[in-house]
Amino acid sequence: MSSTPPEPEFSYVDKASGSHRTFRPSGTEAMVRLPSDATGATVNSLVASRPLLSVSQGYNLDRGFAAVYLDPAAETDAAALTAEPEVVGALPVMIDEHGASRYFVPGEFTVRFRPDVDRASAERIIAEHGSSVAVAQRTPEYYTLRVPEGRELFAAIREFAELDEVRFAEPSEAGFNDAQAYLPDDPDFQRLWGLRNTGQTVDGVTGTAGVDIGVTEAWDLTRGHRDVIVAVIDTGADLDHPDLVANILPRGEEDWDFSDAADAVPEDADGHGTHVAGTVAAVDNDLGVIGVAPGCRVMPLRVNLTAGMNQNRADAIDYVRRQSLAHRERRYVINCSWRANGDHAGIRTAVQDAVADGVLICFAAGNANSNTDITPQFPGVYPEVIAVAALDSANARAGFSNFGTNVDVAAPGVTIWSTFLGGNFRFLDGTSMASPHVAGVAALVWSRNLELTNAQVRRIIESTCDDVDAANPGFAGMLGRGRINAHRAVTSPLILPTPAPTGTDLTGDGRADIVGFGDAGVWVSLNKGDGSFTAPKLTVANFAYNAGGWRTQKHPRLLADVTGDGRADIVGFGDAGVWVSLNNGRGTFQDPQMVVSNFAYDAGGWRVEKHPRFLADLTGDRRADIIGFGDAGVWRSLNRGRGSFAAPELVVPNFAYDVGGWRVEKHPRFLADLTGDRRADIVGFGDRGVWVSLNNGDGTFQDPQMVVGNFAYDAGGWRVEKHPRFLADLTGDHRADIVGFGDAGVWVSLNNGDGTFQDPQLVVSNFAYDAGGWRVEKHPRFLADVTGDGRADIVGFGNAGVWVSLNNGDGTFQDPQLAVDNFAYDAGGWRIEKHPRFLADLTGDRSADIVGFGDAGVWEALNGGKGAFGNPQLVVENFAYDAGGWRVERHPRFVAGRA
Repeated sequence: MSSTPPEPEFSYVDKASGSHRTFRPSGTEAMVRLPSDATGATVNSLVASRPLLSVSQGYNLDRGFAAVYLDPAAETDAAALTAEPEVVGALPVMIDEHGASRYFVPGEFTVRFRPDVDRASAERIIAEHGSSVAVAQRTPEYYTLRVPEGRELFAAIREFAELDEVRFAEPSEAGFNDAQAYLPDDPDFQRLWGLRNTGQTVDGVTGTAGVDIGVTEAWDLTRGHRDVIVAVIDTGADLDHPDLVANILPRGEEDWDFSDAADAVPEDADGHGTHVAGTVAAVDNDLGVIGVAPGCRVMPLRVNLTAGMNQNRADAIDYVRRQSLAHRERRYVINCSWRANGDHAGIRTAVQDAVADGVLICFAAGNANSNTDITPQFPGVYPEVIAVAALDSANARAGFSNFGTNVDVAAPGVTIWSTFLGGNFRFLDGTSMASPHVAGVAALVWSRNLELTNAQVRRIIESTCDDVDAANPGFAGMLGRGRINAHRAVTSPLILPTPAPTGTDLTGDGRADIVGFGDAGVWVSLNKGDGSFTAPKLTVANFAYNAGGWRTQKHPRLLADVTGDGRADIVGFGDAGVWVSLNNGRGTFQDPQMVVSNFAYDAGGWRVEKHPRFLADLTGDRRADIIGFGDAGVWRSLNRGRGSFAAPELVVPNFAYDVGGWRVEKHPRFLADLTGDRRADIVGFGDRGVWVSLNNGDGTFQDPQMVVGNFAYDAGGWRVEKHPRFLADLTGDHRADIVGFGDAGVWVSLNNGDGTFQDPQLVVSNFAYDAGGWRVEKHPRFLADVTGDGRADIVGFGNAGVWVSLNNGDGTFQDPQLAVDNFAYDAGGWRIEKHPRFLADLTGDRSADIVGFGDAGVWEALNGGKGAFGNPQLVVENFAYDAGGWRVERHPRFVAGRA
């Protein structure tokens, strides 16, 4: 007899998150399946039956279901409803762990297969398990299935979820949404208090001057870029509205109606979507209103917000993701002014996939006047989205608006005047109206710099808000970062053109992933977005100690973006040449290809102990080029795109073993952008000082010039074995400054902006050989941004723990503070020869977190803001000295992402 207890009747495992979902049936509400020929009269007849009082949330005749109330006096349940002639099937409305009502459609469930399962294989598996396809969703591998004959819904879900080929299985769920109230009136820019609030009276309410999003000042810099697209997933749009038509993206032959309607045209019959679209990007044409981003374009995707299917909404989100991959020149923002009744794997994974592929998503926080920490409002509580609360014109939280620490920002959401059906305009209230203000600001930010990632755009929006806590006693910290400010956002120092990243992640979501070169190949643990990681997976059976015969002392291996897609590829300098494995996305890689038959142990005679090699962008195209410091000088192979490279060329006859007498053990060399043009320059710490060769812009270089008579072997007595030196941006101008850890402390030479430098200044009397007793062989030191302000801070792994000196913003620093009493020589027993440590952004907030490869696994300490860190947590039981047998001298490990 099995000792395993039976599964609860109403339960399943959500494979996409690993969570166990258990429900209890409602005794007062049910979902009923209607006949295929059902009409409105059918529904009227049904609710006239004794067990039913009325339709509760709504009904959908296209999909054949209705949500109905049960009559408590009738002492009946959902199963008894099948006796009614108008009912084909019935299921109680389910109550989830948060107390939310979940409207699962009787007789249906949804399944998404893994990407490597083709359609024929999926349909074979479906048939083998007694099911059939009700709807092939538009998202690949995603199906709504019929429950097999004689099977119970949740049993069928559990059966499919156990299959290796299935990514997740869950109930087919309808999403019902609240109708919004409105007041009709005439158009006038003065009514748009959210854009410009002078204290005017709008619809009888007098506002507070200055309580707006500051967009009129932002318009002096940008009104939007035509390649920034805001997908409004809503009820569609009035496609002929004179204040919208010029800004609606041409549809072509694409189907933009995801509401189960027969046609492909997303024409709005409700008005909600038209209103949202107008707030985002109504045309600047002297007619009616103007949107937040009038120079951007809108993609209206129609879903049924009254009684639509959640899987159709997931389809719409995934459609935008696929469009973003097909149109790399564009940037996509999604606005979703709607809610689901609970956590839905289809929507959740669609959101996660879209954000991972570079899309930014804004969601209304909801209109239930509830704390979403206690009663989650999905999908707004998903960490991947920007959840938006609503404010009124006096800066107060709207009485209907949800709140909580899950809210990210707030925006105007009361008495919002915008476009409506029939070429008209109306007032609407709701977080539905607040969210498109944020989507519009996101579009403006991206318009200022198309090379920003979605994580960077989000960081800019959230870091430039105006505080609203003082105006909302009792809700401090519950309305996100505050009211969005478009002007502050588009003038943020973080929005300036950024240098090509030296540490891109594997999926492009701005969150660092773990990569290890083991014995059998390259292993990857992907970041789940919250600082936790997937189990390690072998992604390339090469570049490794046994698989390929790669050796640390002979074969450097690096991660760099060689295609310009924002995802790190694998580059290895082998025996016969340079090998590349291109990233497929999601952390898988193509087979290695040799791209240059040089820069290698046999091909060219390159040696780790003589010839440093780098990957850096020399031409500003965001694709890494190959640079090597050889015997005769500096050699480069320019990237030709798609991971191919030109033949090596000698670009500087200096900085080299024979030409100049440069030695690895004496003379550190770097590639860094010194002029802010996004092209790497050459920096070398020689005998007499720091030498620079500026990039001419095309990957050729000027003759070396000595820029600082210090930080060098003879000039200052600096030694590689005692005095680490770095290039890092200390002032936020995107130009690298010089930082050296000397005998007496940390010394800085600030960049003058043109590749010349100021005289060295002592900025911290610590972290040094004499001042603090820091040793290269015991105490790693880094420069990393731990506050998210775009300026590098000092982080050192000492004896007692991790110490941080915060940057004051001008290249001076605060006194060191102990941030974590671990990851250190005495505190934790960490050793350089056993335990690599890194600083990298694990959560996408542009603030570096601590990552250490210990004995038992990978440990992290997440950044809590302002240089404070949480307690260390074990996140992967592998890649470690004991857990996996990883060795520094054999197995390079990286945390692939920005520090």
